[in-house]
Amino acid sequence: MTNTIPSAAERIVERLSKEFDVGPESIARIVIAVEEGTEPARLAYHPTETRANAHGERMPPDRVYGIARRLEELKILEEHRSVALAKLEGAGKLDENTRERALRSMRLGELDELLAVHGLSAGAMTGQQARANKAREQGLEELATMLRERKIPEGQDLYAAAEAFVSEEKGIADAKAALDGAKAILVQDVAADSKLLSLLREQKLKVNKIGNGKLPKGLQPLIKIEKKATAIRAREFLAIKRGIRQGLLELKLSLAEERAHQLLAEHFVSDLHDPSDPLRSFWDSLLREVWIDVLRPRVEHDLIEGLRERSEHIALQVFAERYADLLDQPAVGRRRVLGILPSLHKPARLAAVDEGGRVLHRASLDLSKAENLEAAKTQLLEMLQRFAPEYIALGNGFGFRDTEAWLMEAMVGLEKRPQLIIVDEAGSAEVAKRKRSKQELAARRATILARRAQHPLIEWARVDVSSVPLGEGSDEVHQGHLSRRLGDVRSQMLHERGLDLAEAQEDTLELLTGISSEIAHELQKQRNAKDGPKKLADFVGKGAITEEAMEAASPFLRFTGSEEPLDQLRIPLSLYGLVDESATLLSLTRAQLLEQKELVGRIEASKLANDQRSEGLVSFVLHELRGPHIVQQRRYEDVKFREGVQSLDQLEIGMELQGRILRLLDFGAFVDLGLASGGLLHVSQLANHFVDDPLQIVHPGQVVTVRVLEFDKNKGRISLTMREGDIEKIPQTLGDIASNKRRPSARVVDPKERREQRGDRGPSSRFDSQGGRRSGQRRDSGGRAGPGGAGGRGGPGGRGGRDERRGRRGDDRDVPFRRGQGGYVVESENLSEEIQKDRGAKGELKSFAALAGLFGSGDDKKPEAKKEEPKRAEAPKPEAVEAQPETPQAETPQAPASEEPKAESAPAAAPAAGTNEDAPQENPTPSPEAPEGEQKPFGEDFV
Repeated sequence: MTNTIPSAAERIVERLSKEFDVGPESIARIVIAVEEGTEPARLAYHPTETRANAHGERMPPDRVYGIARRLEELKILEEHRSVALAKLEGAGKLDENTRERALRSMRLGELDELLAVHGLSAGAMTGQQARANKAREQGLEELATMLRERKIPEGQDLYAAAEAFVSEEKGIADAKAALDGAKAILVQDVAADSKLLSLLREQKLKVNKIGNGKLPKGLQPLIKIEKKATAIRAREFLAIKRGIRQGLLELKLSLAEERAHQLLAEHFVSDLHDPSDPLRSFWDSLLREVWIDVLRPRVEHDLIEGLRERSEHIALQVFAERYADLLDQPAVGRRRVLGILPSLHKPARLAAVDEGGRVLHRASLDLSKAENLEAAKTQLLEMLQRFAPEYIALGNGFGFRDTEAWLMEAMVGLEKRPQLIIVDEAGSAEVAKRKRSKQELAARRATILARRAQHPLIEWARVDVSSVPLGEGSDEVHQGHLSRRLGDVRSQMLHERGLDLAEAQEDTLELLTGISSEIAHELQKQRNAKDGPKKLADFVGKGAITEEAMEAASPFLRFTGSEEPLDQLRIPLSLYGLVDESATLLSLTRAQLLEQKELVGRIEASKLANDQRSEGLVSFVLHELRGPHIVQQRRYEDVKFREGVQSLDQLEIGMELQGRILRLLDFGAFVDLGLASGGLLHVSQLANHFVDDPLQIVHPGQVVTVRVLEFDKNKGRISLTMREGDIEKIPQTLGDIASNKRRPSARVVDPKERREQRGDRGPSSRFDSQGGRRSGQRRDSGGRAGPGGAGGRGGPGGRGGRDERRGRRGDDRDVPFRRGQGGYVVESENLSEEIQKDRGAKGELKSFAALAGLFGSGDDKKPEAKKEEPKRAEAPKPEAVEAQPETPQAETPQAPASEEPKAESAPAAAPAAGTNEDAPQENPTPSPEAPEGEQKPFGEDFV
C-alpha cells in the first residue's frame, strides 16, 4: 500500500478487500483507476487492461462493476466517519472503546448515535442535546449521578438535594431548574443505553391505516402486517412505502406506551417499588419523556432505515435481473419486419423495414370502424405481398388485442404467413421524440417497434432507464441507485456483445467506453455518407474519432461490410500487427491465416510475448483468430404451423399443433396457431404438476407443441394442453343439461392415474381385494339350488342368479362415475329417448335421474298429446367381451314348458323379468371419475 493513499482510502481498500474477497493490491489498483476516471467497462473487458487482474487472471466483470459501485457508497460513509472521529477527538472523548466502535460502524445512523451518546451531533444540535450540554457545563452532572445511583441524603427530598446546586452565576435560579438540568442529562444517558436500544429494536413494526377512506386493492393486505423488521419482506416494504407516500398508511412501532414504560422501568428503576416515592415519580416522568421525545422516534427511524436499506438491496438485484432479461430478449435478427403501432380510436400505424432496419414503407390502417375493415385487409395483404416481411411486431398498447384478433383473421390462408410477435411499447415515444423528422411521432414509433424486434438489445439500450418497464415497486427505491445499477447492466451486456457500427444508432454508440456523444455523432454521419469509410481505420483518418478513442472502443465495435476481416473480431487496431507476426511464424499472409484458422493452434504464445505485450494478451489474440467469440443474441425460433389446418372445422380433439406464445396472463397463455382464433393454454394444462405462475413453464415468443383439448366452432375458441397423457371425452350428464352448466368436454388422463385404473399398483377395488370378479367380467348366470321358493332359472325351487333379477349389470359395477356414485351419463341429445330407456318392464322409473328428467321433459307436460305405446327395443349388437373359460355352471337351465313369459304384454322399454341380461344394453358406459379441483380450461366464462 502506497503512502499517498489517505487514511480514508486505506479503510475503503480494506473494506472492499473483505467484502469481495480480493487482495488489497488488486483493490487498490482498481480504486486508483476509477478515481482517475477509467470506466469499469474498460477495466473489465478491454484486452490490454491488466489493472483489474487478480493472481494473474482477469477478474470477473460482475466483481469489477460491483467494486466500482461499492466504492461510491463507501466514500460517503468514510467521509462521515472522518467527521465523527474529528468531533470526538476535538471533544476529548475519543478513547479506545469509542474509536473501535466508530471504526466498526457501517451505517450513517450508527455514527450519529455514537455522537449523540457523547452529546455531539454530525449536524445541528437538537433542543434536547443543547439542554443536556448546557446542564453539563453548569456542573449538574453530579446531581444527575446522585439521582441515577439513588444517593439522596437521608431526610432530604429531591428539591432539598437540588438546592445545593442553585447558583446565580451559573444560571441556575432554583431547585426546579437544577432538577430540570439533571433530568436533561439523564434523558441523554437513558437514550444512549446500548442494551435498552437492542431490546427495543427487537420489537415489532405495525402498519396502520390513515383516515377512513377505502384502501386500494393492492394495499389492503398490508394493514394486517405486524412483525419484526427482519421478517418484513422487501416486496411488502416497497408496497408499504408507496402507501406512506400516498398518505394512506403509516409504519410505527407496535409497542404501546404503557408497555414501553414498563420495559424502561424494569431496566432502570426495578429497585424503586413504592409508587408514592418522590424519586420513583421523578423517574416515571423522565422515562415517559425519553420514550415519547427520543427513544420512540429514534428506534422507529433506525428500524425503518435498516429495513429500507435491506429491501432496496434486494429490490435493486431483482430489477437488475428483470432489465437484463429485457435486454436479452430473443431477436429476429437481419430479417424484414413489419412494425404495427395499435390504437383504440385512431388509425394503426405500420412501418416495414428491411434487414438493416431501414424504412421501406409507412402506412396507416383504420380499424376503428367496421365499414373500413375490408379495405384495411386489402391494404395489409398488399403490403405483405410487396415487402414480404417474415415477422410482424405488434405493440402491446391500447387496442392491441383487437388488432391482434383482426390480424390473425386477415392472414388466414396466406401461403407465406408472417409470424406474429408482441413487442413492448414502453419508452418508444421517448426515443421517437429525440429525432426531428417530417414523419409524425406515431409513424416513428412503429419503426422503433420493428427495429426492437430485430435487435432488442440495441433498441432497449436507447431507452432511458427511468422509462424501462420494471414492474411494481421501481418508483419506491432510490432512483439514483437504480439508474446506476441498470446502467451497469446495460454497459456489461453491450460490451460483452459489442455493436455493429454499420447499424448502431448515435445514442447507442455513445454508451461504449471511449466514445462521447460528439464522437458518436461524427461516426454516424461518416457512416451514412455516400463515400463513407470502408474499414474502422478510415474513421480515424477522416477525423470522426481520435486514435486513442478508437483504441479504447475498437474491441467492442464490429463493422459489417468492412474491407478488413479483422474488423469483425474483438482485436484492438493496435494489435493488428501481432496478427501479421503470427502469420509470419507459419510463413503465411494475414489473409491466408484467416482462411486456415485451424493452423492458429500451432502458434506458441510465448514466442510472440515481449515487454510491451504479455503472454496473456497474445493468447487472447490467438483465441480470437480461431473464431469470433462474441456472445450472440438469442434468436426467435420459427414456428411451423400445421399444413392443411386453416379453420376450426379442420381441428380434431387430440390433434398436435405447433404455435407461438403471444402473451401471458395469470390464468394461462394465448397461443398463435396460424388460425383466425388463437388458442388458450390454461395454467392447469401447462404441465402434469401444479403450476403457480405460467412464466415458470413458458415465456412470450416461445414456440410450443400443444394438443387440442376442445374447441367451440360457434364462438371461435380453442382450448389447448401441454400435459402428457391420453385425451378422453367427458360425456354430459342429465344434471348438467337440466342446470344448463357448461363443463369441459374432454380431459387429459395422467399416466399415473391410468396405471392406477389398470390395476398396476395392486388391488384397486373391493372385488380384487376379496378375490372376486374383476370389472368387465361376466358373472355366473346360474343360481344356487334350494328346497323351494321363487327363483329365476336356478332350478326347481331354487334361487335365481343375481344377474337374472334386473339389477345393474355386472360389467358396470366397478366403473366409477364422473361426479360420484349415481350419476346418469347421457350421450344422446334426445332426453325423452334416454328417459324411456330407463323405464322398467312395467314402465316404472328406475333412477332418480330419470325422475328428474321426467319433470323437465316436454313430452310429459302435454296431456293433450296422444301417447303412443312404446315399441319393444331392438336388441343391440353384443359388445366384444373378454373370452372366459366355459364351466358346467355357465349353462343356463331350461324353464318349464308350462311357464308363460310374463312380459309378453308389458311395454318393452326394458328387459322383462326372466330374460337374459347378459347381452349388453344401450345404457352408455359412465365416464371415468374426474380429478378433484378440476379447472375450467377457459376460466369463468371461456375467457
